[in-house]
Amino acid sequence: MPAIPLHAPRRLLATTWLAMVLLVASVSALAVWQTQRIETRFSQLQAQTLPVVDLVRELRRQAEEQRGLAALHLMRGDESETSRLEDRIQAQRQQLTEALVIYEGRALDEADRRLHQQARQRFAAYWQAQDKVLALSRRALDDPRAAQAARQVMSGDAQQAFTALRQVLESWASHVEARAAQALAEARSDAQQARWLIAAGALVAALLGAALARWALASWPAVPAWAEQSTSFADTEPLRAPSEIMAEAVAQARAGPWPAGSQAQPERHPEQTH
Repeated sequence: MPAIPLHAPRRLLATTWLAMVLLVASVSALAVWQTQRIETRFSQLQAQTLPVVDLVRELRRQAEEQRGLAALHLMRGDESETSRLEDRIQAQRQQLTEALVIYEGRALDEADRRLHQQARQRFAAYWQAQDKVLALSRRALDDPRAAQAARQVMSGDAQQAFTALRQVLESWASHVEARAAQALAEARSDAQQARWLIAAGALVAALLGAALARWALASWPAVPAWAEQSTSFADTEPLRAPSEIMAEAVAQARAGPWPAGSQAQPERHPEQTH
């Protein structure tokens, strides 16, 4: 009786298992790659774009506050208030200067860098006009003509410098906000693309897995004919004991070949002649 070869099924199982492992690894690698892309996008958005937007908004707010402090300086009531207001103005100017220097290395693009330079120039021009207002305002308590001159400078040169500064800051804010919106849209697009790619990879892996399973079933070695016959004989002709077979043969011999109901005739032998 020939033996069933086992090396072929084992190789088939090993090949199928290896192919499925490679498919799962490919889909996993695709998911990891897309996840890293999304994390990089959002990290750039959080570390670069959003701080720039916040910084430009803060510059615009502090510029408005600088103008308000200069107006308060004109309406002060005593020297102590003058000193307090000027200290506050100088401290805020220092903060603005430091923020503009720090921002120089964070420019998002060439247009952003150009607007940054324009903002620095506009701040310098506004502070120059503001210094004239403050110098005249210091003498306003003792000299009414100095107070009038301070008001004229504030509504003239200082106002023009502030208007130019505000226009640059508004253009700058619009630019960085547009860049932030674009970066957010790109991050969302990458996330959507990642979902589609992972879903497509999983579908392809499932289809290839089904094809491999079908190929494995079709390539599985067939059952030998002797095994089928042995199985059929075992199912239809169960083995009997020798004594049972002997008893059945004796019963058939006693019954003889005669039809049922007939009497057995003794066998006649011719007489022998001596």
